[in-house]
Order: sequence, then structure tokens, then C-alpha cells
Amino acid sequence: MAANAMTVEFGAWFFFDVALKSGIVLLAAWGLTLGLRRASAASRHWVWSLAMVGLLVLPALSYVVPEWRIGLVSLRGSEVAAEPAAEADGAASAAGMELISPESRSIQHDRELVSPVSGAGASGSAGAVVEGFDWGRAAFGFWMVGLGLIALQMAGASFRVRRLARSASPITDGVWVSMARQLAARLRLRARVALFRTGKVTVPMTWGALRSVVMLPEEAETWSEECRRIVLLHELAHIKRRDCLTQNLAQLACALYWFNPLVWMAARRLRVERELACDDQVLAAGAKASDYAGHLVEIARSYRANRDLSAVSAGMACSQLESRVRSILDPSVQRRGLDRRAALLIGVAAAGFVFCLAAVKPWGGGIASFQTSVAAAADSPLPQASPNPRPTPQPSPTPTLGALKVMPEPLGALPTPLEVLVPLELDEPDSQTSAQSGGANGQRAELTVDQIVKMKTHDVTAEFIESIRRAGFENLALDEIIRLRMLGIDEAFIRQARSWQGAGAAAATMNEIVQLKVSGVTSEYIEAMKRTGYDNLSIRQLARLRIHGVTPEYVESLRRNGYDKLTAEQIASLKTHGIDEAFIRETQAWTGGRREIKELLQLRIHGVTPEYARGLRALGLGDLPIEKLTAMKIHGVNEAYVREMRDLGFDKLTGEQLLRMRIHGVTADYVRKLRAAGLKNVSVDQMIDMKVRGIDSILLKGK
Repeated sequence: MAANAMTVEFGAWFFFDVALKSGIVLLAAWGLTLGLRRASAASRHWVWSLAMVGLLVLPALSYVVPEWRIGLVSLRGSEVAAEPAAEADGAASAAGMELISPESRSIQHDRELVSPVSGAGASGSAGAVVEGFDWGRAAFGFWMVGLGLIALQMAGASFRVRRLARSASPITDGVWVSMARQLAARLRLRARVALFRTGKVTVPMTWGALRSVVMLPEEAETWSEECRRIVLLHELAHIKRRDCLTQNLAQLACALYWFNPLVWMAARRLRVERELACDDQVLAAGAKASDYAGHLVEIARSYRANRDLSAVSAGMACSQLESRVRSILDPSVQRRGLDRRAALLIGVAAAGFVFCLAAVKPWGGGIASFQTSVAAAADSPLPQASPNPRPTPQPSPTPTLGALKVMPEPLGALPTPLEVLVPLELDEPDSQTSAQSGGANGQRAELTVDQIVKMKTHDVTAEFIESIRRAGFENLALDEIIRLRMLGIDEAFIRQARSWQGAGAAAATMNEIVQLKVSGVTSEYIEAMKRTGYDNLSIRQLARLRIHGVTPEYVESLRRNGYDKLTAEQIASLKTHGIDEAFIRETQAWTGGRREIKELLQLRIHGVTPEYARGLRALGLGDLPIEKLTAMKIHGVNEAYVREMRDLGFDKLTGEQLLRMRIHGVTADYVRKLRAAGLKNVSVDQMIDMKVRGIDSILLKGK
């Protein structure tokens, strides 16, 4: 019974040892990332990734590597060890530390020991078994339940992802595929990427550590070319950085250490730095900061969180939107990725730190010595009468910590609730542990400990809350007040923003105030826009114009080219898609006159350039209207396609025929298969009709 109890106690000490060291690893990573707060997000993400790997290998290392024993805490179970084992370890224990090889830990410690001395055996087992109840096994079972639940959640997420991929439609559109290949080459990404489309997701996402899949929502077909380019850049950056792999490692660490809140906080920081690092790669690839921020905000409007899939996927998530937009628009942010030499240096340092930490054992005698003492006690014969018996050492009245005595504290009253005088009423507390807060009017509202910590961290005082209320926001939740504080929105800014509104306008909402602050709208900007004739803009219009980089100079450049009566929405759309004075003049030169705003947007969005139009004209397709050129460009009718058709004998095709052929999938390879099947004199209209009706599937079966 004593050996079993001591074995359970060994397991408890081993569990506590690994749990303590995992906290040390996370605290070290936290401190290092704080030191790297001015470095790139990729550097901080690398540190958190290494921390997750360290957590996963730490239990195995703690059992395998040689022990470096530091006698700070005495292991209670070692007092039961046989006398010869204690004498053998005497010299090293006196020095305060000892190195134990992994081979010494291979001694079996699960043998039954029938102790002839009731005193020592009973005291050794009392800490693990009380009245027949095995606390060690109960704790192990409790840990396994948490591990199993999280593992089941991960398995369910993987199953749902695979089911989603099976139900999605593969994207074979030449525009999407060609753009994805070009961007992959720009990022130097060699991995094969499969594109899918489904209506079951609202934002783009990526998954697959080995075979990468990019899933796009159905609304992606309505996106502009620039928006498509930005989204694909972001998703391909996830694949290049292997973010799905690090996400899976983080989930495994959370499953293994589910009881440790630091692990969940670290996993959250890993996701935040992951998105910031991908944002940096998109900007480094040439995307304009204002355009990227605008598209991110537009996508966020349709965002619906899907936590079932986030455990195994990485995507263009829209959490932490304000901080991401601010980071994107901040030119002082370091965006250069982590250098390979620096990454290797940090990795080697992290490996050495985890290895040394796994070897250190602060318990007196160490866990290996504890195992050895159990085995020695099991193998030793029954004690014989000694001519010079030694007195049995009496247990110390108080536990020891090194040379210091730690007196047990008496059980007293539980801590009293925190009394915080904050004139704030909250609707829903964030946690079960809450503190009472009283307002100035004598009413008492519930504030949780987490909320109090958030208020203290972000310097949310009673005076600040009262100032926000004086400005007209009386029913804000605490999280909304903290958000205002973080963005630097105070009473003066709110009143100033309301003074910018036109006469008769409704009072600005909190979200509109936040939009003004994030986009950087100032009094000077508003006055400059008024001088251009836009003197009655709403807050939403001001924020949109500013975030997309619309300046008075840009408005004047449009007027010089004949566009002097545009709405704020039209100007923002033109600026978003990069339509400037040079593009307008170039378009007027090859189209033969002034074009409507809708036509300019069509040409720009779908990439219809003068070179594209001249190439088709050189092949004899004449002067095609803007709508026809746009449709042909969308469906992939280019010079190469026209030449392939002419090589097959179709040298008198009109633009309308080429467009219909391309829409219905009549390619050069398709024509060759038809001719190989004996259909050599089929007209264009007949081929299209066979394709539409599915007749070709029968004729070409087996071809």
C-alpha cells in the first residue's frame, strides 16, 4: 500500500513539475514579446509558436533528460526510502544539487510494499489516499476528461471542415486561377493551393497543413479585382507562413494544458499576431494601406464568427478590427518579416531554455531519487534488530523551503468582496466571481473581478465614465467604454465630432464616433472638403472618404477631367479602385471620349487595359463597346484564346461567338476531343448546344 501511495504521489509531483515549468515558459515568452513590441508581428508570432512547441515537448523532456537537482523543497515521500539509498545520496544532497541520468529513472516503482513500520508507511500514504479514495487517480481522470473534450472538439472541427470542402464548388474560373498563380509566384509560394466557393462561410479562410485549401464565400464573385487580389494575398500569406500548422500546435497545447489560463491567453495572442503578420505581408506585396483597410472593413460587415472551424483553420478573421486597421494605416509599424538567421537564433535559444528547464528539479532528492527510494524500499528485506539502533527521526513540525521555515497559515475568513465606487450599471457579468460596486446615487451594481482589472489596466476612472455620460452616451456597456478609452475618444472629441455634423442631422452614434477616430478625420480635413463644395457630408461619408484617402486635391483632379458633380459615394468608389487623373486621360484617349463613372469602374475592376483592347483589335475584332470588352475580359477571351481557335480553323468568329464559346467551356482541347470522336464538321453553334444539353458527355465518354 505504501509503494502505491508513493507512486501516486510521484505522479502528482511530476504533474505539478510540468505545470509549473509550462507557466515559466509562457511567462518567458510573454516577456520576450513585450521586448519585441516595436518589432514586426512575424517576430512575435515566431516567439509564441516556439512557446507552443516547447509546451508540447516539455513533459517528455522532463522525463528523459538528465536531472539537475536543486534542493529547494524536500519531497515528502523520500522519507520512506531505505536507509542505504539515503546514505548513497548524502554527498550530493549536501551540496544542494545533483545530476541524475535518465537510466536511473527506469527502475520500476509500481511494486507493492508491505511496510513493517506502521508509522512511516501510514504517513506516506495519507497524502495520496484518504479512507480508500485515490486522489491521484481522480486528478488524473479529471485531467483526462478535459483533454478528451478538447480533443473531441478538434476532431469535430476537422470533420466539419472536410464536409464543408466536399460540399463546396471548386473554382476553375481562369481569372481567379490566374490571379492566384501570379500572387503565389510573387510570395515565392511553391505549395499547390485549391480554391473553393461556398455559401456556408462569410469570410475567406484557409486550412490544411499538407494540402492547402482556400475557401471563399459566394459573395466573392461581386468583389472588385483589387479586393480579390488583397484577399488572395492574405490567404496565400497564411499558407506560406504555415499558420494552419501553428494553429494546430496551439490547439494541442490548449488540450494538454487546458487547466492553465496562461495557455489560452497565449493561444489568443498567437492568433492576433498571426493576422497582423499576414496584414504586413499583404502590404509588403504592394497593396495600398488605405485600400486594404477599406476592404477589410467592408468584409467585416458580413463577418459571422464560426468558432467550430477556427480551431483547425486560419482565415481573414475580422476580430480586433480597430487595432488591425490602425496598424495597417500606421506608417511607423515595422513590417519586415523575420530574418532566417534571427529566427534560427531565437529557435536555438528557446530550445536550450526548454531543455535546461526540463532538467532542473527543485525538489529535494529529485523525482528520480524518489523513484529509486520506492524501488529500494520494495526490494529491501524486513528490518533486523541492530546492535546499535539509530533513533527514528521525528518529522519536522513545519514544512521547509530550503533553509527557511514556512509556518502553516490558519484558516480564516474568506477574502471580503471588493468595494469599488463606480457609477456604472452593467447588464451581464463576465464571470461568476463578482464584486459589489456602488454608484454615487447609492445604487449598487455588479462588477466582476475581470471587469475591475480591465478598468484599472486601461485607466477607466469614474471621472472618465461621467464625462462620456455628459457627452450623451449614458447606456454604454463597460466594454464599449473601455474601447473608447483605448482609442483616445473623450468628451472633447465627441462634442467636436457632433459639431462637424450638418444642421438637422441625427446625433452621432458611438460606432460613427469610432469611425471618425479610426479614419483620422480632423477639423482641417472637413474644412478643406467644404471648400471643394462638399459641405453637408454625414459622419459615415466623412469616415469613408478619409479612410480611402480622398483629398481635396483628388476631387479637383476629377473636376479637371469633367467629373464635377459626383456624390461622395462615387468619389470613394473611384479612389478605392485606383482611378486617378492619369487613368481617366488614358481611357479617354483609347475609347474616344468621356466615359461614364460606371464604365470607368468596369474597366478598372476587371482589368480592361488599352493593351488588351488593342490586342483584340489587331486580331480583327474591331472596336468593341465597353460592355463587350468587359464581358470578354471577365470570361477569359484573350489573344491566346483567339489564336487557338484560329489555329483550329475558326478564323471568322465574332466577339459575340467567342464570348459564348468561352462562357460555355468550348476550349481548344474540347474541339480536339470532338474531332477525335468523329465530329469534324460541327459548327460553333452546334458545339455550344451540345455543351449546354450535355450531349457531348455521351459522345466523349472514354475520350
